[in-house]
Amino acid sequence: MFKIGVLARPGRDLVLARTEIHKNHLFEVKSYTNAFRAAQGLKSQEYSALVMVADTFGSTQAEIVHQIKKRFPELPLVVVTDGPDFDLKQQVVKYKKAIVLDAKTEMRDIPGVLAKMLKNLPVVVRDNQRYRTSHQVSLHNSDSGICPSWLFNLGTKGAQLRVFGKSLKKGDQVNMQVFLPLLNKEHQVLGEVVWSVADRADEKKTAQMVGVRFLK
Repeated sequence: MFKIGVLARPGRDLVLARTEIHKNHLFEVKSYTNAFRAAQGLKSQEYSALVMVADTFGSTQAEIVHQIKKRFPELPLVVVTDGPDFDLKQQVVKYKKAIVLDAKTEMRDIPGVLAKMLKNLPVVVRDNQRYRTSHQVSLHNSDSGICPSWLFNLGTKGAQLRVFGKSLKKGDQVNMQVFLPLLNKEHQVLGEVVWSVADRADEKKTAQMVGVRFLK
């Protein structure tokens, strides 16, 4: 059993982080809403890894990471924040066993990242920057037909979407059709579903979150 410290302000993000970490039955969560108390817990070895959940991640937060890794270089440290700055993110990942995850798109990666760090396994940092967007798109699948969807996260190698009224599974190939207003034209790209989960924010339970990897 590994004890995972979670430093966050009380609220939705703290609940989501705890929920994701608890998906690994080997993890026991110890929450801290005060940075001083979390530092005390670190010195007394109350936890084996630390997850920091921050609304924003700037130079102040980067300095906190620096001080933690300076004193505890072997401590697995996962920073979860909303839209992390790409350059600051690169500064953090230079440290051993440290990574920055996007709260909107990578929260579900926390338990897997922690497991790898605690086993001294390498953690692959995504090399493609993601961009927030908000577009209605259509996914075409040979089995499910046309899937009305909403695109809200886009990268050079893939995208994350909310799909309504259809059920897609890992391995499904889809054709994504999106209208580009700046070019006044529609663009199509072929992709493969790499993960899909029920959308917990959907009370009607008819939507799912889907990750798509673009195919060359």
